[in-house]
Amino acid sequence: MEFIVAKLLEIAQHFDLADEAGRLNLRRDLCDLLQHEKTSPALTRTMVKCISLVEPNLDVRIAKLLEVISELREPLTQAEVLIPEDQQRRNKLEVNWLIRSRRNSFVDSLLFLNRLLNAESR
Repeated sequence: MEFIVAKLLEIAQHFDLADEAGRLNLRRDLCDLLQHEKTSPALTRTMVKCISLVEPNLDVRIAKLLEVISELREPLTQAEVLIPEDQQRRNKLEVNWLIRSRRNSFVDSLLFLNRLLNAESR
């Protein structure tokens, strides 16, 4: 798959970029591909070259690439992960068990401290 994407990116470098809408769509698609988690470093270099052709203005290009980096480091949207119902029940039981065990250990600690204080006061 990576080979095919690399070849398509090489072809994209020879597109007629006179059309504003086509340029914007290509830039958007390249930015989306850059944000994909399985994009290899080799593809990243090729995509950045394509973006430099699509966006000749250095300031705009840097701003776009910084947006991509920012989105990679701290995504604004969270990906929805569907958790099966049985796993949800198991997770809920584990959380409840942890809460009970911490509550019990807290109560045990308070009882221990109370016994120590009572023993010292005698």
